[in-house]
Amino acid sequence: MSDGVLFEIKKQNETDAAWIKIQVCTDDNICVFAAPVKSFSERQSLMVDKTVWEPVKWSVVGKKDWDEISTSKVTVRVDSVKGGVTFFDSSGKLLLREKAGGGKIITQAYVMGEKTFHVQQLFNSPEDEAFYGLDQHQNGILNYKGHDVDLWQLNIVDIVPFLVSS
Repeated sequence: MSDGVLFEIKKQNETDAAWIKIQVCTDDNICVFAAPVKSFSERQSLMVDKTVWEPVKWSVVGKKDWDEISTSKVTVRVDSVKGGVTFFDSSGKLLLREKAGGGKIITQAYVMGEKTFHVQQLFNSPEDEAFYGLDQHQNGILNYKGHDVDLWQLNIVDIVPFLVSS
């Protein structure tokens, strides 16, 4: 692949990813794709509009149990055995790490009679991280870290299912 790296992961559990693709989009934009089988959906995304990117200079370094894909601004380390993904800035500072041993959970589902998948991705959150967003709730909470939030559109509650991390 000219814009990234494809990893075949030996599944430990039925809900693990079998393939992980790291796509370098820009110097600071890395897309991570995961699939429970050895293929990716060809269906157009409802969330991602831009799929073609200008080429970016990047490199890959392989070690025994992990590989690093780096641009001038970010490095992604992929555990080539379990498929865990960790992001670092250009100085090596940890930005984001998947939960160990279960960062990606993919389960079969049927939606409107069509076979598909539910996908869950879990990350470790630093103690001082805050989560803002979700739009207008009447609960008096600004930082949603540690809170469960039901995203239901109601008469006086507007929902926008996006979070911003501190």
